[in-house]
Amino acid sequence: MRDDGAPKQLFQAECSNCHAGCEVPFRPDGVKPVFCRNCFSKGMGREPGARDTRPPRREFSPRPSYGAPARESFAPRAQSAAPAAPDRRIDGLARSISAIEQKLDRLTALVESTRTAAPKAAKITSAAKPAKAPAKKAVTKTKKK
Repeated sequence: MRDDGAPKQLFQAECSNCHAGCEVPFRPDGVKPVFCRNCFSKGMGREPGARDTRPPRREFSPRPSYGAPARESFAPRAQSAAPAAPDRRIDGLARSISAIEQKLDRLTALVESTRTAAPKAAKITSAAKPAKAPAKKAVTKTKKK
């Protein structure tokens, strides 16, 4: 429970290790692995020494160190973390997207067919109806007093 008395919002997730359904107090982003209570308590959720892997402190010396090799502080660091396991929900999403693409293709073809058929129908209807001359209005003169 929160400090204000309201319960935490839980999100549905799937354990990256045993693929069991579980609820977690954060929104899973699909990049980092999510572990159920059992796998997390076994230590699967922690990388060995993850908290103590700080980079060494940089020395800010005002004078250059002659003879010492230059240190490249802006070089990219090698990532030792293993890539995240592929999400099993991706296959279902891919099938849904392909179904939506097929429906969009059908709708586009339908719109294109009506767009090409509409000008022909308009020409036929306009040729069938001859233009009528506007009717003349009868004007009555009023007498001036």
